[in-house]
Amino acid sequence: DPIVRGAANMHDMPGLAVGTAIAAPIAPPIRPATAACSPDRVVTRHQFTSPSRHNVVASPNGTDWYNEPIACLSDINGPFPYREWGQRRSTGDVLRAGDNSDERFSRFEVFMMMFPPKQLAMMIYATNKILEKKGKRLTTDTELLKLMGVIILITKYEYRSRASLWSNSSPSKYETAPAFGKTGMSRVRFDDLWTSLRFAYQPSERPVYMSSETYRWLLVDQFVKNFNDYREKSFIPSDVICVDESISRWYGQGGEWINHGLPMYVAIDRKPENGCEIQDASCGRSGIMIQLKIVKTATEQHNLEVDHDERTLHGTKVLKEPVKPWSYTDRMVCADSYFASVGAVDALKLLKFRFIGVVKTATRHFPMSYLNTLVLNDRASESPFCAMT
Repeated sequence: DPIVRGAANMHDMPGLAVGTAIAAPIAPPIRPATAACSPDRVVTRHQFTSPSRHNVVASPNGTDWYNEPIACLSDINGPFPYREWGQRRSTGDVLRAGDNSDERFSRFEVFMMMFPPKQLAMMIYATNKILEKKGKRLTTDTELLKLMGVIILITKYEYRSRASLWSNSSPSKYETAPAFGKTGMSRVRFDDLWTSLRFAYQPSERPVYMSSETYRWLLVDQFVKNFNDYREKSFIPSDVICVDESISRWYGQGGEWINHGLPMYVAIDRKPENGCEIQDASCGRSGIMIQLKIVKTATEQHNLEVDHDERTLHGTKVLKEPVKPWSYTDRMVCADSYFASVGAVDALKLLKFRFIGVVKTATRHFPMSYLNTLVLNDRASESPFCAMT
């Protein structure tokens, strides 16, 4: 089947790929979920057979680009199936969007459905290693879950000192006393657990064969693996998967300008925060994260890289990894300019994905000379064209 490599103004147009030559942002093809939507529902659009050679506007790197507005409205690769997202329970049944409208499952039960069981066991084991070394009482799964609840509760308060949250005195006549002691966890015990909390096991001494960076990443690597494995096994993404980058802010250890402890510190001008960069994939309809990847130094990334083909763009290599668990399922992948290129379209096509992306710098196979001659008079004006292979 031919695949559309480029189009403009692709709002709600399944079957299309990379978009350029448009003066407004390209939106992913999100159709509103309704009661009539089912996992196997398909939507058929305009049908298009083949482009005319008379409509070729440019042929960069051997790729012919056509001025074919109808093609940009067509399901070139066939109808695009709509899918509802869902969470598979331990019993095997699947909860879909809206299934808990009667609140038969509490928030805690929903949290436990989404939290990887292996990760909870890992946190208990690694945290108890630190508690044992300090001579403190070991923790349990019940207590560790309570700690998570208290941490979430803390985010609802403004305070100068964390210890004040356990005060039974009201800070003003307009506020009630926080009285965190009512949670069943004392301030001393909270401090013991907070300072000992670990998300993955790291040996107390670095093995001689292991680099300093690899050793420090051990504090989170197993957590990321447990998260990814559990999401792949239990979560069913919708028909749209979005790939992007996130930043987890790094405050340093001992001062604002000290970054000791974080092997890879990322600072990007256009980002509001600096720290640890995470490349992630999420379900396009629910917004639920489904895969994570920590951005590490170039040396570490190269050692962990599976695809060593130097002809493949870095953004394409990164893009394939978080969506690979759902290969050959005919889902739509949406990504920004960090990932998007004609090469990304070709790579995802081999994995039976659709793709929408915005190209800025990865312009190989794009008719840049022709694009530079286009005049877009208004902000919403457009010039649709496509390329097929």
